[in-house]
Formats: sequence, structure tokens, C-alpha cells
Amino acid sequence: MRAKHWLGIGLAALIGWLVLVTVQISQMPDPGAGSLAELRDRFDAALRDRDAEALRPLLDYPDDDSDSFAMSYLDKFEELGPEQVTVAITRRASGEPLLSVDGNTDTRAFRYLLAVTEDNQRWFITFTPPL
Repeated sequence: MRAKHWLGIGLAALIGWLVLVTVQISQMPDPGAGSLAELRDRFDAALRDRDAEALRPLLDYPDDDSDSFAMSYLDKFEELGPEQVTVAITRRASGEPLLSVDGNTDTRAFRYLLAVTEDNQRWFITFTPPL
């Protein structure tokens, strides 16, 4: 009788754990952004707030390294001392979209372009050169 009792408790605990994990996974937001405009806005906010946790899901970067890459990217960005940063959508001559990051430092204006990619109707920043 005791063995059945403990078996029942163990089985209930296992089922509870599986339900908990399933619910947590289902509540995780999809990576990337639902539109190019959303990608621009979320990237702009991540830069402005220096928020690596907000930046990480926007990157087309291997999951194993995306946390450290996002932190390193924002640390390097902060070292430049950027002011009045804006992120805009622009296009190549071929029509492919890019994100343009414009701003100023104490000594000069800067602008750089980031390639973006769409995968399964989700938009990501990709760090391949926008050739």
C-alpha cells in the first residue's frame, strides 16, 4: 500500500512538473519582431535603455552566445558616448530593408547600417555586412 502511495505522489509530481514546463514554454515570446517597424522600435528602445535582455531576442545570432554578444554590443556602443541616437528603416537600391543607426558623439556624427532578415514572418537583425 505504501509503495502505491509513493508511486502516486511521484507520478503526480512528474505530471505537475511537465505541466509547469509546458506552460512556461508556451508563454515565452517568439524571438524577433512581428514587423520591420516593430524591429526598429524595439532595437531603438534597447539601444536607448542599454538593455541587453531586450536586444538578445532581436538578433539573428547563435543562442549559445547571444547573451554575451548583446551585452558586448551595448558595452561597445556605450563606449562611443552616443547622443541623439535614432534608428530608421532604409532600403538598399535593390529594395531590401536595412536599419540605419544615426547619432552623435562629442566629436563627430556617425551612421551605420545593419542588415535585417525575415524568417517565418519574424524580423531579426543580422550581423552579416549589408553588401
